[in-house]
Amino acid sequence: MKQRSVILAFLLLVSLSGCSEKNETVLSETEVSEISHIESTVSKESSSLTVNVSSQAMPLEKDTWGTAAKYDPVSDTYINVPVKITNIIHGTEAEQLVRHFTAQNSAYTDTELPKGCEWTVAEYEISLDNYPVPEGGVTPYISSSVMSSDGESFLLDGKNWHTFTVNISEEEYFFEGTIKGEIAYMMLQDNLEYIIVLGENDEQQAFFKAV
Repeated sequence: MKQRSVILAFLLLVSLSGCSEKNETVLSETEVSEISHIESTVSKESSSLTVNVSSQAMPLEKDTWGTAAKYDPVSDTYINVPVKITNIIHGTEAEQLVRHFTAQNSAYTDTELPKGCEWTVAEYEISLDNYPVPEGGVTPYISSSVMSSDGESFLLDGKNWHTFTVNISEEEYFFEGTIKGEIAYMMLQDNLEYIIVLGENDEQQAFFKAV
């Protein structure tokens, strides 16, 4: 419904502009494509969100809004936005999401899981209410990482082990509301004692429990 309303608004603008020969408005293919790219996964929310402070020592629960820095390419700075983790996926479903992503992106290849590890996918949301969305829209990408609850390295077979995150969100462009994304990472099987971090290093970050 939102996509249809936006397109109708632009069509009305074109028809009104057509009344003046000197101010005729013609939409380029790029502009039409951008209008059509608004996805149904965007939801409009009130700007009065309750945002909570978090830290490594006080991580947030799922479905709780925190604050994290998202890069703004127009100003070349980071803007603090409300973020939250909404779901954590394990097992076969998570592995299928990762395989689908790597099949679509030649820059990434399947990495064999170390013994005792599994793929995990964390779903998150970002509110764009106070984010200066550029003319071409914005993707759900945000920096992320995973850390142990005590900040030390994970242990695998008695040795220090590090994991990494890959943003596997669909490369869609959005203009308003609350948008959704996904990050994938390897994790020790049955280990829930860790923290998911959203936001750029040396900027504002939001910390979330992995349960």
